[in-house]
Order: sequence, then structure tokens, then C-alpha cells
Amino acid sequence: DTIWLTKQDRTDEDYALFGEVYYDITDKLTGTVGARWFKYDNSLEGFFGFSEGYSSSGNSGEALCDKNFGDGIGVGEPGAALPDFQGAPCKNIDQSTDDDDVIWKLNLAYQLTGEALVYATYSEGFRPGGINRRGTIPPYDPDYLYNYELGWKTSWLDDRLRFNGALFYQEWEDFQYSILGPNGLTEVTNAPGNAEIEGLEMDVSWAATEGLGISAGVALINAELDGPYCANLFGGESVSADPCPLDGGASEPPAAPAGTELPVTPDFKATLTGRYEFDLGQLDSHFQVALVYVGDRNTDLRTFENDIVGELPAYTLTNFSFGAGTGNWAVEFFVRNAFNEYAEFSRFAQCPEAKCGPQSYSVVAPPRTFGVKFSQEF
Repeated sequence: DTIWLTKQDRTDEDYALFGEVYYDITDKLTGTVGARWFKYDNSLEGFFGFSEGYSSSGNSGEALCDKNFGDGIGVGEPGAALPDFQGAPCKNIDQSTDDDDVIWKLNLAYQLTGEALVYATYSEGFRPGGINRRGTIPPYDPDYLYNYELGWKTSWLDDRLRFNGALFYQEWEDFQYSILGPNGLTEVTNAPGNAEIEGLEMDVSWAATEGLGISAGVALINAELDGPYCANLFGGESVSADPCPLDGGASEPPAAPAGTELPVTPDFKATLTGRYEFDLGQLDSHFQVALVYVGDRNTDLRTFENDIVGELPAYTLTNFSFGAGTGNWAVEFFVRNAFNEYAEFSRFAQCPEAKCGPQSYSVVAPPRTFGVKFSQEF
């Protein structure tokens, strides 16, 4: 009476060798070169699909075990039944993917004064490729991020004020994007329409008085598609085109046109924290206020699905705390989310949005919470 059956063995093997060397070109200028070699070998084999009593017209799941599933899943000989797999109805997925590459980091840092440094960095990042749980979807490739960054680190007012920041531009190539496909299985493909990310990040720490410290941070980010994103594969491969070609000669509009904002990425976010430390009799005490602001952002890259699930609204979380202690003990009273903000971190549907989107689920911040913490050192 079980409707859906899954029995799979997955193996992920990752290897890496990395290091960096720096050289003082002058007494103020330092150069750094770093490299990382990586290799991955990921595989997935087993069975997935409906049980025999629920296989639709013999076209899916267990009903296919006595038929040739084809080369798309890497198992089965023409005209032969699919092989057995550890007590499962059969093996209808047997795929693997592997690759190796080298990524780099280059940095120049110049010490303007004893209190100021500027730097330029080029760096690369990656995520390994992998196997989809749905055997008819091909493996996905690694994606790469190319980062160009100019930054500064400064100290002022006899080290009472620190101000750091960075301007950056990033190219995200063949980025891995996951969608919820039929039967609730996540499908990961590479989006060949690359993404571009431009940003500015800054933070400041200020010892305003002997007991009062103020810190703040801000990030402004513009993250969008460089080309159109086609949700459906064409000839088994991801494509970027407008309109998107379909097998059989038809076409459709892109799921996300060029210029679409990347999901869950706000244009603006910021933090502000003030902490006052003082003596309360024989106790070392403090009072702290912390605010976090995150701007609105999309829930999905795809235009149609994003319109169904909706945009995530901006939110501000405010936390208060008061603590005191001496020697090896301390106690702190706190209020988190003091104004009981309904802050949505993410929103999703449990099956494809066209079907389940109207009943979406949200991951939210906990409501206003009062608490006390006690610590003891031994």
C-alpha cells in the first residue's frame, strides 16, 4: 500500500589541495597568490518512483522494471529488464559525475599608513556538480564565481574608530538552480544565463566613550541575471535563449528574462548595535540594543512562480539585553524580537508552485521572546 518508493545509495567524494604564498614587494606593498585544486566524484544508484499499484498506465516507477528504460538513466540493456537493486523493485537510476579543476586568488595590499590599508583582490569560488534524484534529469555541473574586489581597512581617533569596506563585482557562471519538480523531487540544473552581482559593504566600530561602543554594518547589492533563464531542458541540456526552444520544434518565453533579480537577495540590509558597559556596585554590567534590517526580496527566480508565492517583505528585528556578573559568573536578561515583528526569512511550496503555490509555507523569526541566561566558569 506504499505509494512512493525510494531506495538509493549516494556517494560523494571530494578532494582538495590548497595553499597560498605572500611576498613583501616593498615595506608597504604585499602580494599574495593562492590556489586550490579540487576533484569530486559523485554517484547515485537505486530506485525511485511509484509502486506497481500506482504506476500510471505502466509509464513510471515499478511498472517499468520489466521494460528497457533507455540510456538516459545509465542502466538497462536494449530489450532487457532493469537489474535488481538491494530488494528494491529494480535499479532505474545509475549515474555518476566527476571533474577536477584549479581556482585562484590574487591579492595586492598596500599599507598607506600605520592606520590605513587598501587592497585589490581577484578570487574564484566553486561548488561541485552532482546527481539529481530524478533519474531522467542529467547530472548538473559545477558552478563558478569570479570575484573582483577593492577594499579598505582603516583606524581613526587613536584606534577608537574603525572603518572598513569593499566594492565588489562578481560573475556567477553556470550557477546551479533548484526547482521543485513533479512528485516533490528537487531538480537541479545549471542556468547558462550567467548572473552578475555588484555590491558595496561597509562596517564601522566606534568606542564613543569609555563604556559606550557602537557598531554598524551596511550592504548594498544589485544581483541579476545576465541572460534569460530557460526552466526546461532542450536536448537534455540547459539553454539560455529568448524564446526558449523546446524539444519537438516549439518554443516558450523564458522562465526569467535577462535582468531578473536573483531571489532571496535584498538590495539593502543593515545592522546597528549599541552596547554600554558600566559598574553596578561590585558587578560588571552592560545594556545592549541591536537592530537588524533586511529589505524586500523575491522568493523565486522564475517570474510566474514568484508571482504566485509572492515577494518577501522587508523586516526589522530589535533585540535588548541587560547583564551583570563578576569573577566567574554572569547573568543576562534578554528580549529578542522585542516588537514582535513578523519577519519572513523564506517562503516555499511543497510541490510545483502552479499547483501548491496558493498554500505556501513561511520560515519566520521566532515571536517576541523573553529569556535569561546564566553562565559559570569552572
